[in-house]
Amino acid sequence: MKKNLGWLLLLAAPVVFAQQTAVLDGQALQEAFEKYNPQALEKAAQDPFYHKIFTQLTSQYTAEKNDANEMELIALVKNFDNSVDLHLLGQYYKQQMDLQAATGTPLPALQEQVTQAVQERLQNAYDNTLFVKKIQIARYKEQIKQVRKNELLTADEKKAQINALKQQIKQVKEDVRSLKKNAKQKIKESAEAYVMQLKADYEAALDQAAQAAQSASHDVKANHKKPVAK
Repeated sequence: MKKNLGWLLLLAAPVVFAQQTAVLDGQALQEAFEKYNPQALEKAAQDPFYHKIFTQLTSQYTAEKNDANEMELIALVKNFDNSVDLHLLGQYYKQQMDLQAATGTPLPALQEQVTQAVQERLQNAYDNTLFVKKIQIARYKEQIKQVRKNELLTADEKKAQINALKQQIKQVKEDVRSLKKNAKQKIKESAEAYVMQLKADYEAALDQAAQAAQSASHDVKANHKKPVAK
């Protein structure tokens, strides 16, 4: 959205507005879902797991209302499904590793399968990022139109604000060019790194459990030692 749409009113009522901070809350999040990801709302209505996460998110979400946070809000909404899927993939990976350890049956394709699934989610997230960047540019262009129409601004003020907005557009376009450079390779490498981190976390958890079990065993043995006769 645009920067503070009530900036002109600040001049007329500085005391009132100084005491208030516009925020993005659960209601704003709900409205963003309705506009940008209504499928997630349908899932939340049908799937208890989705509903739980969605409810937690909307009840806890709050952020200052500004351009950057509004773009992040849209990105959050667009990537809600990807975030849930990545969480579920992490759980699936752990379950399969536990199964492999319990049965002694190796699962050679597990790493590749999970990496491919993660890569697909990251590709979706990348596409959503470009989508949000387009919205951001469109909003800056709309702000330029509003500045040009604003009769309360002097010519110099209009020029300064328009130049600032054009600079913002230029920066976003540069971000897009950077994102697109070697995008497929970056996504592939990110997916591989993500799964390697899952593996490292799993192995670290095993080590901690083994150390805890060893420590508990040592304490039990120590408690059962007979006192030495004096």
